[in-house]
Amino acid sequence: MEYSVETTSNTYAIVSAKSADGLTWTNDPGVRLQVNSGAAYVGSPAAVQLQNGSWRMYYVQNTDGAADLANRAVYTVVSTDLGLTWSAPTVAVSTAALRLSASELTDGRVRLFFTEPPPGASTATVVLSALSADNSGTGFAVETGVRVSTPSTSALSGLAVSRSTDTFRWRLYYGEYIPSLGDDDALSSLTGEPAPTAVSPSQAYNSVSAVSLTVTGEIFSTPAPTFLLRTPGQPDLIATGVLGVNDETLTGTINPSGAAPGPRDLIVTNADGHSTTLTSAFTVTFPPGAVTLLDNLISPRSGTTATKIAITTFNPGQTTARVFTIDGRKVATLFDGYQPPGTLNLTWNGTFASGAPAPSGLYVLHVTGQKIESKQKIVVIR
Repeated sequence: MEYSVETTSNTYAIVSAKSADGLTWTNDPGVRLQVNSGAAYVGSPAAVQLQNGSWRMYYVQNTDGAADLANRAVYTVVSTDLGLTWSAPTVAVSTAALRLSASELTDGRVRLFFTEPPPGASTATVVLSALSADNSGTGFAVETGVRVSTPSTSALSGLAVSRSTDTFRWRLYYGEYIPSLGDDDALSSLTGEPAPTAVSPSQAYNSVSAVSLTVTGEIFSTPAPTFLLRTPGQPDLIATGVLGVNDETLTGTINPSGAAPGPRDLIVTNADGHSTTLTSAFTVTFPPGAVTLLDNLISPRSGTTATKIAITTFNPGQTTARVFTIDGRKVATLFDGYQPPGTLNLTWNGTFASGAPAPSGLYVLHVTGQKIESKQKIVVIR
């Protein structure tokens, strides 16, 4: 256990104690952390054990070596001897936090919760959070939104987060003081809805019948949630064989065969019915088209009088096929119109649009269409 102390002489320190049963505690000798001989405020420590076995502690410290509320920030230190000695401190989050708590996610990332006062105020009315970049517990980014908010006439005091008894949600405990009532209460908040952040892969062709997906995020229930992909006016793509790998990862299989191309929302629903939508998380698309040339050497003397062209598309739409000289002058338009999915077969017999024979030389077949942008050479030898 790490805890902070302030003496009557306004000196600050973080100290520690040990217990074998959680009821009886024995103070460790000395202090774990002190700054500027105790003149700088240090307090609200929160320690987590990282996946590599070391411990990392987060705490509030003044940046100016004194105790001014406005100059506080969240610092961090690391220990390799079970919290007895700690490294030199570095800033984890540059914010004027008052109280702090930490949680370690299943993948090893660390989320910090901290109370913060409005600008110019000395009492905290909101709980914010920051998430580490990886399982080293460093590289924090403040997350958008507010985790808990109280009226400006009250004040937040203590703060503690713990894994809920259902193992996939989190419960945040905090104190709220209401001066007008002289009332100081202990309250709690519980995470509810699943929180998907991404699906991988994020797109699939509508020419295949089975695509394995991995959904990542947080607060995925046990039993495993269900998930599907939805867009207005089209049938849902419902995942089958859904497996809850853990509270941060789901896997399942969808069948996008024949589905309309376009973006789809990911909807994850926990076993308790709570649901969350991640907008435009997935895209159904179609394979790129292809252009195949046969006999791209037109040589009437050797019996080859035309080039055969096969244009294959997997989505309906406009297709054009034109022949140009090597310097960009148009020779002939072979096709310009709507093409349904399938293969369009064309020929070019080495003539201009007027029917006059094209002279010997190098020509370019330019085809555009649904995911087609093709330029291929044709040689004419008279």
